[in-house]
Amino acid sequence: MTLPSGQQVSLHAGSYEAVTTEVGGGLRLLTYDGRPLLMSYGENEIRPSYAGAVLAPWCGRVVDGRYAVGERQFELPLTEPARGQALHGLVAWSRWRLTEHAGASATWSIHLVPQPWYPWPLSITAGYALDPDTGLTWSVSAHNCGDEPAPVGLGIHPYAVAPSGGVDDWTLTVDAARIQLATADRLVPTGIADLPDAESLRRGRRLAGVSFDGAVTGLPLPGDGVRRASLVDANGDGVEFRWGAAGPWLQLFTCDDLPGDLRRSAVAIEPQTCPPDAFNNGIDLAWLAPGEHLELTVEIQALRG
Repeated sequence: MTLPSGQQVSLHAGSYEAVTTEVGGGLRLLTYDGRPLLMSYGENEIRPSYAGAVLAPWCGRVVDGRYAVGERQFELPLTEPARGQALHGLVAWSRWRLTEHAGASATWSIHLVPQPWYPWPLSITAGYALDPDTGLTWSVSAHNCGDEPAPVGLGIHPYAVAPSGGVDDWTLTVDAARIQLATADRLVPTGIADLPDAESLRRGRRLAGVSFDGAVTGLPLPGDGVRRASLVDANGDGVEFRWGAAGPWLQLFTCDDLPGDLRRSAVAIEPQTCPPDAFNNGIDLAWLAPGEHLELTVEIQALRG
């Protein structure tokens, strides 16, 4: 029987376990000492709400699925029809190829062929490596295999969870100064503004009554070159994300409009190279020259209070 997420590759290191998948080259499960660090799904389930997806060659939305490069106009398939948007790239539902699996690491790859709505050939890889001390290192990269510059944005889509309580009981900590504004109905970006109550988020904000579904930026790069975000429960147990200069944006989503039991069940913490609708607004959009490479690497580690 073919599983909805395809071939499963399990990784183990110390108290960590991860399961990566052929479909989307994604991450289905990540645990520490048996407790989930991320929202997972069963091997016989279709991945819900892009959980553990690799986002490429764009992250977030392309408004109306339309964008232009010079005089050329492109129209993408609308994968979020309720809002009329093209969501999260072109590779999340494709079958990838396992190119490496050794011990606690695995690498998946896919060759994105030129398409009428995205005519640039890319080689995209997703690498996973578990370490018993530092947790999971998740790397996503894109290489321009064509003969002209290609617009590229990369991201990942993990939903963080803490071991006790729910979203209203958890505390989110991230140092961000700015937020991309968007309309309430279709999440169409309208500009960038100062992030309200940025100081409380920097210190750690309890999420009772707090909703997020947007991209934040103004993420300072400390001397060690590592940006951080964490989600913990009342005991200080939870998960930390670490990434570097390649990810100046972070999408945050408290799952308020997910259906049924998924509603406010997790917090999506998604480092990204550019914000939603970068194909139109151009903000931090990478233009990869022929043969050029873009990579985003994120570490995910258990926190213990």
